[in-house]
Amino acid sequence: MKWLDGIVKNKRCDKLSARALLQEDLPANKDYENRPEKPEPVKITQEDQPCCRKYGAPMVSKNRAKMSRFDQDYVLEYYLYCQQCGTSYTVEKAKNLIERPPHLFW
Repeated sequence: MKWLDGIVKNKRCDKLSARALLQEDLPANKDYENRPEKPEPVKITQEDQPCCRKYGAPMVSKNRAKMSRFDQDYVLEYYLYCQQCGTSYTVEKAKNLIERPPHLFW
Protein backbone atom coordinates (compact mmCIF):
# COMPACT_ATOMS: atom_id res chain seq x y z
CA MET A 1 0.00 0.00 0.00
CA LYS A 2 1.43 3.29 -1.05
CA TRP A 3 0.76 5.17 2.21
CA LEU A 4 2.61 2.44 4.16
CA ASP A 5 5.63 2.48 1.88
CA GLY A 6 8.83 3.26 3.76
CA ILE A 7 7.48 2.65 7.28
CA VAL A 8 10.07 0.47 9.00
CA LYS A 9 7.69 -1.18 11.51
CA ASN A 10 5.26 -2.09 8.73
CA LYS A 11 8.03 -3.75 6.70
CA ARG A 12 9.07 -5.72 9.79
CA CYS A 13 5.47 -6.90 10.34
CA ASP A 14 5.23 -7.97 6.71
CA LYS A 15 8.42 -10.04 7.01
CA LEU A 16 7.28 -11.68 10.26
CA SER A 17 3.84 -12.56 8.92
CA ALA A 18 5.30 -13.96 5.68
CA ARG A 19 7.75 -16.08 7.66
CA ALA A 20 4.97 -17.32 9.98
CA LEU A 21 2.87 -18.46 7.02
CA LEU A 22 5.70 -20.73 5.85
CA GLN A 23 5.67 -22.70 9.12
CA GLU A 24 4.14 -26.16 9.16
CA ASP A 25 1.28 -27.24 11.44
CA LEU A 26 0.00 -23.78 12.21
CA PRO A 27 -2.86 -23.81 14.74
CA ALA A 28 -6.26 -22.84 13.42
CA ASN A 29 -7.57 -19.39 14.20
CA LYS A 30 -10.52 -20.37 16.39
CA ASP A 31 -12.24 -16.97 16.13
CA TYR A 32 -12.13 -17.14 12.33
CA GLU A 33 -13.02 -20.82 12.05
CA ASN A 34 -15.99 -20.62 14.44
CA ARG A 35 -17.50 -17.37 13.20
CA PRO A 36 -21.27 -17.44 12.67
CA GLU A 37 -22.38 -17.84 9.10
CA LYS A 38 -24.06 -14.91 7.44
CA PRO A 39 -27.73 -15.52 6.79
CA GLU A 40 -28.83 -15.61 3.17
CA PRO A 41 -30.35 -12.30 2.11
CA VAL A 42 -34.11 -12.44 1.84
CA LYS A 43 -35.36 -11.91 -1.69
CA ILE A 44 -38.18 -9.37 -1.81
CA THR A 45 -40.86 -10.90 -4.04
CA GLN A 46 -44.33 -9.91 -2.82
CA GLU A 47 -46.44 -7.31 -1.10
CA ASP A 48 -46.71 -7.38 2.73
CA GLN A 49 -43.33 -9.09 2.93
CA PRO A 50 -41.15 -7.35 5.54
CA CYS A 51 -38.32 -5.22 4.24
CA CYS A 52 -36.03 -6.92 6.73
CA ARG A 53 -32.91 -5.70 4.99
CA LYS A 54 -33.26 -2.43 6.86
CA TYR A 55 -36.31 -1.79 9.04
CA GLY A 56 -38.75 -4.69 8.77
CA ALA A 57 -41.66 -2.54 7.54
CA PRO A 58 -44.09 -4.31 5.18
CA MET A 59 -43.67 -3.78 1.44
CA VAL A 60 -46.45 -2.10 -0.52
CA SER A 61 -47.16 -2.32 -4.21
CA LYS A 62 -47.05 0.89 -6.26
CA ASN A 63 -48.26 1.23 -9.82
CA ARG A 64 -45.73 2.24 -12.40
CA ALA A 65 -46.31 4.44 -15.40
CA LYS A 66 -46.63 2.36 -18.58
CA MET A 67 -43.34 3.51 -20.01
CA SER A 68 -40.07 1.73 -20.50
CA ARG A 69 -36.60 2.85 -21.31
CA PHE A 70 -35.64 2.70 -24.97
CA ASP A 71 -33.20 -0.15 -24.32
CA GLN A 72 -35.59 -2.35 -22.30
CA ASP A 73 -37.77 -5.05 -23.75
CA TYR A 74 -40.26 -4.99 -20.89
CA VAL A 75 -42.58 -2.66 -18.99
CA LEU A 76 -42.96 -2.80 -15.21
CA GLU A 77 -46.61 -2.94 -14.16
CA TYR A 78 -45.75 -2.24 -10.51
CA TYR A 79 -42.88 -2.24 -8.06
CA LEU A 80 -42.59 -2.91 -4.35
CA TYR A 81 -41.85 -0.02 -2.03
CA CYS A 82 -40.86 0.20 1.64
CA GLN A 83 -42.63 3.17 3.22
CA GLN A 84 -40.24 3.15 6.16
CA CYS A 85 -36.88 3.45 4.39
CA GLY A 86 -37.97 4.47 0.87
CA THR A 87 -36.26 1.54 -0.88
CA SER A 88 -37.95 0.22 -4.02
CA TYR A 89 -37.62 -3.29 -5.44
CA THR A 90 -38.55 -4.59 -8.88
CA VAL A 91 -39.90 -8.11 -9.17
CA GLU A 92 -39.92 -10.49 -12.11
CA LYS A 93 -43.70 -11.02 -11.84
CA ALA A 94 -44.27 -7.34 -12.61
CA LYS A 95 -42.40 -7.42 -15.92
CA ASN A 96 -44.48 -7.49 -19.11
CA LEU A 97 -42.50 -8.18 -22.24
CA ILE A 98 -43.06 -5.86 -25.17
CA GLU A 99 -42.16 -6.20 -28.79
CA ARG A 100 -40.45 -3.29 -30.46
CA PRO A 101 -39.79 -2.73 -34.12
CA PRO A 102 -36.15 -2.96 -35.15
CA HIS A 103 -34.17 0.23 -34.64
CA LEU A 104 -32.11 1.92 -37.29
CA PHE A 105 -29.01 2.30 -35.16
CA TRP A 106 -28.72 -1.00 -33.28
